[in-house]
Amino acid sequence: MAKHIFEQMNDFFSTPQKGKKIEFGLNRIDWLLNDIGKGKVIIIAGRSIDGRDAMLYTLMKNMAIDRRIPSLILNLATSEDTFYKSFISNVENISTEELVCKEAWKDSKSLEKAELYIEFPSDRSMDHIEDVIREHVEKGIETVHIDLFQAIDYKGNMHFFEENELIYFCAKSSKRLYALAKDLGITVVMGAAVSYMADEREGLEGPIPQHKDMTEQGRLDEFSDVILGVYVPYAHQVFFDGVDNLRDVIYVSVIKNRINSKLGRFTMTYDIYHNRVVDEKEVNRLAFEELKKKNPAFNELAINLMLEQAEEI
Repeated sequence: MAKHIFEQMNDFFSTPQKGKKIEFGLNRIDWLLNDIGKGKVIIIAGRSIDGRDAMLYTLMKNMAIDRRIPSLILNLATSEDTFYKSFISNVENISTEELVCKEAWKDSKSLEKAELYIEFPSDRSMDHIEDVIREHVEKGIETVHIDLFQAIDYKGNMHFFEENELIYFCAKSSKRLYALAKDLGITVVMGAAVSYMADEREGLEGPIPQHKDMTEQGRLDEFSDVILGVYVPYAHQVFFDGVDNLRDVIYVSVIKNRINSKLGRFTMTYDIYHNRVVDEKEVNRLAFEELKKKNPAFNELAINLMLEQAEEI
């Protein structure tokens, strides 16, 4: 019996197989959205210091590698070396400092096993981005991850634009991506900056991304299906009574949801050293992996204790 339960636990924490429905692989978000579905545009809204990249890398890893959903990553935000070090740190659970020393990111086997394409387009025009996406859809990809939306069609003199002109300029790209996702039946996940207005708001709620923050960023409030706002209190030196350490806490807000209209806010673990966001299943999986390292007799004893406790309940 104990062996059977152990095998079931192993199956539960093991890599899901290709062909599953589109999910983020983060329990609370998947529960709220209840199957993302194809043809959707998902926005991860926040600043880089607020864990936006960590959330995006976690979704890339969960969807493309763990769930083996054929995917394309378009990196527009960083250099190739910086991206790989950050992404592999997330995938392999190795700190970036260790990767820099050992250059272990060059030997990652996880990327070889995944149906994953990673592109660093030098031409960041929306025309080229669309061509790249269509080319990879022909190869069978089902999800596209873009970091960073505002880098599409970016012009160095954009800060000279009037506000309304800037909204219109970026909105052309968001509208095209939204229509492209529907047309091709793919899921597009994009990292996006939030409005400068968030920095001007005071108090605990001030810096937390809101629905209205996405308008001037290219009318992403309109041309998207789901917006997840991310916010790290520690990064803004915001503290709470009775909470000693907020360095590893990230607030996630579902601030738009066209899938089923459910909204919500919750905290998760922010692992800054490995550029990842961790939910309770991942915490349990890591504990389970430690259990598996013990000798078999200890494993059976631990599982039997779990079963006895369950029967008592």
